[in-house]
Amino acid sequence: MVKPWNVWWLFIWIATSEPAPCLPDAVKAEERRWLKDNAGRDLPLGLLTCDWASSMLFTSLTDILIQEVLGYHAFISPASLCGSTPHQLYASFGCTEFNHEEARDCENETRIHVTMDSWITGYPTELDTMKSKYPHLAPSDLGSMGYDGHESVFLQMRSRAAAAQQGLALAYYESYNTSHHDPKEYFCSISDIGASLKQCNQTDLFKTEFMENYLNWTGDNEGVTFDETNSYVARCYNGSWWLAPSCRWDPLTCIPMITAGTGWRVQALMQWSTAYGIPSAIGVGLENSDWVSIVQDLSVMFYWWLPDATFAHLQPSKVIFPDFNAREWAQGNQKTMMNKAYIGKTVSSNLRVKAPIVEQFVSQINFDMEETQAMLLAARSTNYSEVACEWVRANRPRWHAWRPDASNCLAGFGVVDTAQRFLTERRNATSCEVCQPGSFSEAFFDEKGATYRCVPCAAGSHQTRSAASACDLCPAGTYTKSAGEEKCTSCEVGRYQSGEGKTICMECSDRRTTLFQAGASLEACVCQKDFIEQNGTCNSCGLGLQCPKGSTVELLLGTANVTEGQDAPSLQSGFQSDPHGVPYKTFRCREFCPGGTPGVCSAGRMGPTCSECPVGTFASYSGPCLQCPEESIWGLWLTLLLLPILPVTAISYYVVAQPYIPRSSPTYVVSSILGEAINQLQELLVVSAVPSAWPPVVMETAAVFEILSLNLEVVGLGCFVTGGTVRRFLAHTMIFPAVLLLAMIRRPCSRWLVCLTNPLVVVLSVLSRFFKEKTCFSQRLRWTWFGTLALMGTFCQTTFPTMANVGLSPLMCYAHPSGEESVLKYSNIFCWTESHAVMLAMGFSLLLIALAFLVLCLWAAWSAPGWSPQAQAAAKFLFADFRPEHWWYGTLLLFRELLLSMPSVLVPSSPALQLALLQAWLLLFLVLQSYVRPKKLPVVNLISAVTNCIFVMLLAVGLGGIQGSDQDQVLETAGAIICILLFTIFSIILILFAFVALLWQLNVSSTAEHWSNLGPVPRAKTMYFLLRNLARSMEVAKVHKEFLLERMEELGTYDARMVLTSLLILQCEIGIDSLGTAGSAAAAPRYAASGSSLGIRGSQASMASAISAASVKTDTSGLGHRGRIATPSAVALRAGLGSRARMSRIASALQRSNQTLFDQDDSSDSADGSGSDGRSPPGGSPRGGSPRVSSGRFEDGSDTNSNERKASSVVQIRIAV
Repeated sequence: MVKPWNVWWLFIWIATSEPAPCLPDAVKAEERRWLKDNAGRDLPLGLLTCDWASSMLFTSLTDILIQEVLGYHAFISPASLCGSTPHQLYASFGCTEFNHEEARDCENETRIHVTMDSWITGYPTELDTMKSKYPHLAPSDLGSMGYDGHESVFLQMRSRAAAAQQGLALAYYESYNTSHHDPKEYFCSISDIGASLKQCNQTDLFKTEFMENYLNWTGDNEGVTFDETNSYVARCYNGSWWLAPSCRWDPLTCIPMITAGTGWRVQALMQWSTAYGIPSAIGVGLENSDWVSIVQDLSVMFYWWLPDATFAHLQPSKVIFPDFNAREWAQGNQKTMMNKAYIGKTVSSNLRVKAPIVEQFVSQINFDMEETQAMLLAARSTNYSEVACEWVRANRPRWHAWRPDASNCLAGFGVVDTAQRFLTERRNATSCEVCQPGSFSEAFFDEKGATYRCVPCAAGSHQTRSAASACDLCPAGTYTKSAGEEKCTSCEVGRYQSGEGKTICMECSDRRTTLFQAGASLEACVCQKDFIEQNGTCNSCGLGLQCPKGSTVELLLGTANVTEGQDAPSLQSGFQSDPHGVPYKTFRCREFCPGGTPGVCSAGRMGPTCSECPVGTFASYSGPCLQCPEESIWGLWLTLLLLPILPVTAISYYVVAQPYIPRSSPTYVVSSILGEAINQLQELLVVSAVPSAWPPVVMETAAVFEILSLNLEVVGLGCFVTGGTVRRFLAHTMIFPAVLLLAMIRRPCSRWLVCLTNPLVVVLSVLSRFFKEKTCFSQRLRWTWFGTLALMGTFCQTTFPTMANVGLSPLMCYAHPSGEESVLKYSNIFCWTESHAVMLAMGFSLLLIALAFLVLCLWAAWSAPGWSPQAQAAAKFLFADFRPEHWWYGTLLLFRELLLSMPSVLVPSSPALQLALLQAWLLLFLVLQSYVRPKKLPVVNLISAVTNCIFVMLLAVGLGGIQGSDQDQVLETAGAIICILLFTIFSIILILFAFVALLWQLNVSSTAEHWSNLGPVPRAKTMYFLLRNLARSMEVAKVHKEFLLERMEELGTYDARMVLTSLLILQCEIGIDSLGTAGSAAAAPRYAASGSSLGIRGSQASMASAISAASVKTDTSGLGHRGRIATPSAVALRAGLGSRARMSRIASALQRSNQTLFDQDDSSDSADGSGSDGRSPPGGSPRGGSPRVSSGRFEDGSDTNSNERKASSVVQIRIAV
């Protein structure tokens, strides 16, 4: 099947070629106009011709007039593409594949604009279907062609004339009644036709609905039968003929009645034959040509229509039946005459816009039946184009009258001038143009009659279509400010308009807006983003509550449905609100607040901040609320938990009651690392309370070790202490004084509690070689007040971070977005309420204990150097882990642990600032620790420094987990402060030390040297003075070798290394050999030849390592020291508290001594009785110090008269030493 698109370029070639014009004054081809398609491309005007004569004739005639008279490019589609009236129908609707039954493609722009001799109204069902499916493509009916179509049964002139001679008028249906006449003699027999007919099963004779309708209205059961599907079909003779009842008994008496196609009008032919006794045999021509041949060659009755020239030369006559009855035909009763068929002219729906003058011209075309038949008959001897051209040439006045006045515009158009400008009156009008969008066509009258002009739409109205006859009011929610608008403008978001045809939109009230544009009522105004509606009022949403536009409390609570395109408000994760109170007032949660709907908590929690567990449950260390065990099981479990307290307290006493020794032991390393770990875990518990997105492993670690803070809630305290958070906090705070009280009451009860509660200690005492008694009331196991104080101090020192944090926790009030404040650790307690007041009182009480302990530690650090050994033992917990010269460092650690809890008190609502302050504190103490190295063992110092660095890194991770502007602001401020500090510090230091270097270079002040070396530089003569006295003491100490070695074994690691380094420097740098004699002058070159100081220090380091490795001795004194609470005073002087401070003061005093002091002292070496070898007399101090003066004599027995020439300052210095 040929498709229109396949011959499209052929049509273009035909349209653009230039055949010989019909009219001498025809518009030239190059001057003709093109239509424009929707894309603006040139498009010829398309005319549809079908394969019947009248269509081809008048399509050719119209084509000549459109091209040569109106001046438009046009083309005619081939007649082979349109074989039936339905093709006209689909082509008129713009279907590009109008002759393709499966896919007609009716969605594209039509290429067929004019259809002449259109019979589409004869198919009302198909026409209505297409109009409902494609209403915008429905063609325009321009009126009748001037003649009607006629369908009926015809007979040739020869048959009619022969019958007329016998007085029989065959043009009337009554003449065929065989009861009175024999019409068969004027026609041929069916045997004369032969095999040029279709089989009945190929025609409408086998169409079941047709046969059922026939049987219904005629009752002719013999005329129909059943097929193999048990459906009604026509009963045919010889497979090709249907015989009427009046001749069915003898087929040869039947008059042949021939139709074509599929059996055109076969229903009417059958009902006429049966109803009026016509002896007909109905057959269908095998092809249309067979139908024509049969009619032309034989005397038959045949179906035909007018206008048509096929049989016009036969001068046929129409058989007249009773007049048409529309009601009967509508019911299927087709016994009356067929109705006249309306034949019109149709144009495409867009032709009025593309070429209105063509539409007006085509609407005027008109021909009568006689003229039409004459032209069709003339076309039999020539072609339709020549006949059309001859008519055009011969009838100029007639078609000239069809041309419309250029200023007579149709509806939808308006008059324009030569510049295509729209006019408001006919004057100067040269043509019509379609009214553009934003305007409408308005009729007006003048002396020439009616026409149309294009008028802009008024403000408040619009028109989106071209060729509109009126403007539309802007609907609610839209407006137009000015005239001539194509589209109405939607009300902006935040505005609405409830009326039609308005020029402005109303603004929503304060805090309100619209969800979308084009708000059509006041109800369209909803709360703005970050506001929520309750009882008609828009309230501000608190932090943590996501409120999109249109939020309401009902949507938040889930009691209302969300409309399409709208988001429901919801709580963010980490926030909660009260669904029974004010749902849009939010509370900040630490955890267990999943967000979403108010009142929903995770892990079984409840309360305004999801921090409480229901009655009968307790908060486990992992978070979820667990069911409390039964009372019997709970009592047993609590007993097992508390039972070890007394033994642990006793064992702890004997551990901390050890005497202080400078040298460390392997057990000290383990205990120091364990203490560092406990301290770091307590600090982790303090820091993890800062609200941040901590990694899960951090929170899990903190939860597991929560017991280190003596918080028994994680082990079910809530099941034992009922009554709410306040009572549990009271129980928590009472643990600290309870332990202290327990330690105090153990002292008076120790004699009988030892046996009852400390069997392990008793067994150890019996087995120990240090205990001779066999009773459990051993004197060595008796508790002392000094030991008890040491135990209490150790407990307070160990738990000081927790004690300070718990005491300060009621002061850690963070702000909720709702304006209220909650306690950071107990967020269900709101600050400044009655419950909070009780917690404040308890917290202050515990804080007073912590501060009292801190003050006592400060006093002990200041005063302990002057205490007795027994009293020093009571404060040993404060300095036992530190080097002797840094015995005071423990107090700084207490301040450090106190300061860790202060950021949560100072800025509880700013997590980022809390972490920044914590980092600042920790970095400050890290720098101090790295400089001082206070611990006795280097490995402990290293471990402490590394763990503190890691802790600072952990704080950085926590700072990165904080979301929001708080973090950004803190980081920005911290960055600015750090940059300023760096610049300021380096600037000040650079200027200061440049000035110091200048003074040092000029020898102007000794302060310059002091600043450059971060302290005073020992002078050579000062060191010589002390070395000489040391040499004298060593001579005396030979008789006390064992005692001296014992004391040296107790030296701390750092002290032992310092002594060894000093001895190596004396030997390698100064030149004193291992025998203690000064190197001679001859030895000087040997040391000079040994190289630089760096080389000497290298060998020195190797020697020091070798000596240290060979001299390592582990203290295995064990429990032997438990009987000695403190070392003798001589040891305390060297290794006890304050010795390093006194040594520093002695060195300073020696620095300030007069130069003559050393000269006099050198000259009195022999007078002191030491001899030429420099040895001190017997009886000198065995402790390695200088002889002390008592009642005019030294303790070694030497006479003071030999030293009278020494300055009194020297005596004072020696007394201090």
